[in-house]
Amino acid sequence: MKRALTLLTGIMICASVARAGDVKVKAVMTTGPEDDPTTTFAADTPKVFAMFKTVGAQKGDKIRGVWIAENVGSAAPANSKIDEKTLTLEGDTDDGALSLSKPTKGWPPGKYRLQIYANDELATTVKFTIEAMEKAEKRDAAEKPAKASDESADDDEYTFTVRNHNVQRITRLLASEDGKNYSQFDIGKEGIDVGEKMKLKWDKSTNKSGCEWYLKAVYADKSVGEAVKFNFCEEDLVIDF
Repeated sequence: MKRALTLLTGIMICASVARAGDVKVKAVMTTGPEDDPTTTFAADTPKVFAMFKTVGAQKGDKIRGVWIAENVGSAAPANSKIDEKTLTLEGDTDDGALSLSKPTKGWPPGKYRLQIYANDELATTVKFTIEAMEKAEKRDAAEKPAKASDESADDDEYTFTVRNHNVQRITRLLASEDGKNYSQFDIGKEGIDVGEKMKLKWDKSTNKSGCEWYLKAVYADKSVGEAVKFNFCEEDLVIDF
């Protein structure tokens, strides 16, 4: 990833700038010193960072960050102060970082802001949001490239187990998605003997079909059992005949 500070030299993302005496401050929120700017964090983010850059600062100038929970529901009153930290600039240092670690029980979902003061004058305010875990997971899933998702689905092989509780050997299995048109499911030449079980694998060509299918068992005496409907999207599916 590009260093967040290099982005401060171009168009600022999610940051505001105000004059604080002779010192100006620009800031962006990130998940780490070398990560891209963002204003949305997951509830399990270990630490949030504000990467700042100053203009016109001198040795001994002080940068103070005040972390505030604007609206986190019942977790805390509105506009509650969370933490505060002051940094003293040294020599030609004109940039740095302010950070806040995740609370023991995780970040309460809601709206937050960081107020940055230069020599006790408000220089800039950066706002950010903590998402609930469920929402963050859905967002991450939605952001995955569609092509990658399709390829992953194509690579999956669905398996299930068939057990023969009948008094005859199963010689063939017939499968149908609509319950009308059946095709043979390969179970090998030996079939499934009485009392035995066999783990079977769907052909990849069925990966984009529905979950519910019908199966019929054909026995050694050529008789065909009744069609039974199963959900093949279930994990560790076992079908008894």
